[in-house]
Amino acid sequence: MNSELNNLAYTAFESDSIKIPPMTLRAGDAVDSYDLPPDYDEQLDELTDDYLQKYAYFALPHLDPLSWRYYLPFLIDYTLRHATAEIPPESSLVVEGTLFSLRPPDREPPRLSVLTAEQKSVIIKFLERMVFDEHSDYQDEAMEVLEEYWI
Repeated sequence: MNSELNNLAYTAFESDSIKIPPMTLRAGDAVDSYDLPPDYDEQLDELTDDYLQKYAYFALPHLDPLSWRYYLPFLIDYTLRHATAEIPPESSLVVEGTLFSLRPPDREPPRLSVLTAEQKSVIIKFLERMVFDEHSDYQDEAMEVLEEYWI
């Protein structure tokens, strides 16, 4: 079932994932540390679980809307694979950062209000999966996000 939702997410955000994002997670993490954001590097910015664990939590608040949408399908995929018991602490930071990035208030420039209907639908399905999956360790957090903006 997760693979079906992952496919929906990758399809819904495909047009946002075609190009290199204006700000990578590594760059967002640098901004969070008051450093200059480094340029994209194909090797250093390869989207792996380790990359998400290292940069996502602190980088997500600094991403522009296009960069945020670029990373969302990867974050949804990661979260669905790591939202159960016995996950390492670095995984929980990615999951928490992903959920937090879906919470209001919307930013300036806006993120939430520029999503397409298809993208919003995928996010609602993702949050519902997080809420209603009995194995999810993030049911309460996902319900809060769902209630705050998405339903």
